[in-house]
Amino acid sequence: MSLTKKELETHYRNESRAILKERLLLVLKAKGDGMIPSLVAKGGA
Repeated sequence: MSLTKKELETHYRNESRAILKERLLLVLKAKGDGMIPSLVAKGGA
């Protein structure tokens, strides 16, 4: 199953659990913004 960026953003905004919200943000940055996952996880560029 693959979600669109808009669907991921909706899930992110509606999520109340911090750990899941953090993971959704990681996915959004890596997939939606085209960033390198290892850099996103470290908080880099």
